[in-house]
Amino acid sequence: MSMRANQKRDVPRNGLRPVAASQHNGRPEQRGRRSPVISEELFSHLVVRERKRSDRSNRPFILLSLQTKERLDLESSPAGKAALEALAAGMRETDLLGWVKWPTVVGVIFPEIGAAEPAL
Repeated sequence: MSMRANQKRDVPRNGLRPVAASQHNGRPEQRGRRSPVISEELFSHLVVRERKRSDRSNRPFILLSLQTKERLDLESSPAGKAALEALAAGMRETDLLGWVKWPTVVGVIFPEIGAAEPAL
């Protein structure tokens, strides 16, 4: 069985993949836990890196952000959990989910977006 097949099998049904604790932003409720959402600091770095890659390769990417009045928290907010699961359901393996501003703004980087097809 290939490594890629193993990775797909380890993904929970809700589509949210855990992120190593070292990638969290150190907030008390996240220390020592695994979360599917990348920290603000790392996500910001990844956005800059993707922008530079996009500029070099002349291949566009999309940065989607979702802001809410309530917390987008998997543990304490059913609405937040539903929103994060909905975002994750539309993501490819190469897309990245992270905090833009914890805990109310989350973003998704969609790299390597091809040219748009004309609508029929």
